[in-house]
Amino acid sequence: MFIDTHAHFDICMADGYTEENLLLKMKESNVEYSVQIGVDRNDFLLTSEFASRHENVFFTLGIHPSSSFEDDDIACLENMVSENKNSRLIGVGETGLDYHWMEHEKNIQIDLFEKQIDIAVKNDLAVIVHSRDAMDDTIAVLKNMHPEKVIIHCFSGNPEEAEMLAGMGYFISFAGNLTYKKADNLHEAVKRVPVDNLLFETDCPYLAPVPERGKKNRPDFVVYTYRFAAEMRNMDVGKLCETVKNNFSRLISKQL
Repeated sequence: MFIDTHAHFDICMADGYTEENLLLKMKESNVEYSVQIGVDRNDFLLTSEFASRHENVFFTLGIHPSSSFEDDDIACLENMVSENKNSRLIGVGETGLDYHWMEHEKNIQIDLFEKQIDIAVKNDLAVIVHSRDAMDDTIAVLKNMHPEKVIIHCFSGNPEEAEMLAGMGYFISFAGNLTYKKADNLHEAVKRVPVDNLLFETDCPYLAPVPERGKKNRPDFVVYTYRFAAEMRNMDVGKLCETVKNNFSRLISKQL
């Protein structure tokens, strides 16, 4: 059984997939669980309601560093997290730093990131970290705030950064770009990260893995990323699936 730890079902459906088809393809490919990720206040309710309809879908709530936001959005996030604590809410995010698009100044992004980490820590939830062209500041914030439960989503750094983050006790999640021919840093990183710190995701509808590259990604395509990682690590894919399932169970403090 496979787990997709990061998906945007709402964007997939806006891009032409149907809710029924996405869940059916997951079942056909033995993708046992997925996580619907929140990115701004506008999707808080949609995200929680989507997960409530599907027993195999968890969800997170957060404000992406490239999202528009208002001054009271953090208070709204705190309220939504509090209201959903006993549901399938597993984390805050995705949050983090994005210096590629730079929709907000660095100091504003860092402040928003730190406030969301604080919400996660207070509620014993994971932090779902987005970091693009900002790894040094991302690591600095995490070291300063030292949350215990962290997923480095769609890891895009180098092998040394992967080892450092894993050494801090964090989960390193690889997406479909791991399978790309020229992704040498990711190929080396997935071999160096201890298996007990590994997770995998689609980030659908983005970054479809080989051999589906160029298509709109969907949760069942995560199977290809598992298979590629297992080959890179010279590991049985079934054993990798079992280990990742245990990793995810530890993260959410729930036996699956």
